[in-house]
Amino acid sequence: MENQRYARTDDFKLIRYPDHHRIQLFNIRADPHELDDLSSRPDHADIITSRTQTLCRLQKEKGDGILISSL
Repeated sequence: MENQRYARTDDFKLIRYPDHHRIQLFNIRADPHELDDLSSRPDHADIITSRTQTLCRLQKEKGDGILISSL
């Protein structure tokens, strides 16, 4: 996929694919090979929101023209 953006912390990695309106979330501490996508689990909604806000902030700081805030 040509356009993807991600934000990660020590525990989680959020990947957003703007062209396909797709999100993936991985617990990279427990799942370092990123095999278990947690994005559809309701108990991870707050993490998705938080990482999306971080990603949007970083995109604005870097002048990234592919903003994902509308996904």
